[in-house]
Amino acid sequence: MNNDDQAKFAKNVYQVPGQQSEHFETPQVDSAVELDDATIDQQFAEIEREEVRLKFEEIALEISRLAAGDIEPQPAPVETNTMHPDAAVLLMHGRNVKAKRAERHAGLVDIQTKRGLGSIVTNRFAVNSFDSEKSIKIKQALLHDLINQESNFGGEIYPADPDVTSRKFFLLSTPDYDEWFHQQTSSVKSKDFTNSYIVTPHLIQKSSTYFDEVEGHVKNVSVIPSDGEIQNLKLAVAQYYDRVSKGIYDKPLVARRRFRSKNDYGLTA
Repeated sequence: MNNDDQAKFAKNVYQVPGQQSEHFETPQVDSAVELDDATIDQQFAEIEREEVRLKFEEIALEISRLAAGDIEPQPAPVETNTMHPDAAVLLMHGRNVKAKRAERHAGLVDIQTKRGLGSIVTNRFAVNSFDSEKSIKIKQALLHDLINQESNFGGEIYPADPDVTSRKFFLLSTPDYDEWFHQQTSSVKSKDFTNSYIVTPHLIQKSSTYFDEVEGHVKNVSVIPSDGEIQNLKLAVAQYYDRVSKGIYDKPLVARRRFRSKNDYGLTA
């Protein structure tokens, strides 16, 4: 295989669990249930909101504990020789993304603090910056906005069929593992899915929520992804780091007020 072939996504390795994935848990559901498009859309929206909400609560709790001095930001050392080799690569890229994200987040918080602006408006919150009780929410909102920007760049990585209307790919994490989310919406319901890949030093585990046309309802399964899908994930994660670095974090941070904008601070090249 030449270098060009190695840089491409493998063909016919689709994101919904296939025969090559090792299923270890499949919830039992009523196969006779028929759902209309509106119900399917609602179920996907509820699942996506809940998954992301729980992750952001974990991040907010960690930020709160750091701010209170309850814990020190000391990441566990990584010992590559004891790792699953593919997990080692994924975790390395994840650390690099989180380092740049943390640096930009700290810069945004610092600008807001030094300027002493009366308020800061983000996609999620509009709060008084002088109110210390709201400081954690401000930090959480700024972090959310950064991850939302990243997800837009990430959504451009995977090749998409013409029927795909929306695609997101982004990283959330806890002190114990990284979790990569891949969400796709299509005019063809069988191609709608929300995948998450949990990466620990010794395991890569996938949870997939998708619409099963045969059974006529939304399913959620947990699998060990196939080797082909893991290789695709490694390519996507490497490209993710490059894209968010060039598109967001390698650009200078310039504070500027934008009239009636959702964000008080923007990026300029």
